[in-house]
Amino acid sequence: FKKTSHEYDIGIYKKYVRELIQIANCGFIDTVAHITYPERYMKEAGKDFDYSVFEDDFTRLFEEIAKNGLALEINTSGLRQGIFDTIPKISILELFRKCGGEKITVNITSIQWRFHGCSFILILDKALCRNLKEVTSYEDE
Repeated sequence: FKKTSHEYDIGIYKKYVRELIQIANCGFIDTVAHITYPERYMKEAGKDFDYSVFEDDFTRLFEEIAKNGLALEINTSGLRQGIFDTIPKISILELFRKCGGEKITVNITSIQWRFHGCSFILILDKALCRNLKEVTSYEDE
């Protein structure tokens, strides 16, 4: 992403979301994860990304996730990595709820729990937990 244009970056991200929609419809998964993964590399390249550009794309993705009864992964690593937010960000998670999303999978390692678990629970309570039907988590081995 260091040498790509803003227009190219938008195109790549839109393609990524379209592929996530295909994954959400494949019938072989329970959770859709890493929906904001390209942001990591864009930030490393010194680029900021405005997610409002992708609201329609995320709306379509979240509608498919909800329709198929899938969960959306929420990763807490951003709380300890200097992003100071969950991945995906709370504003994106709020859109997920508006689109009918009812299930989340929390990705939180034992190290993360010691440092940010309580903060994460407060964030969930604020943004989502009012109408969620299911919250799942996987433990480290």
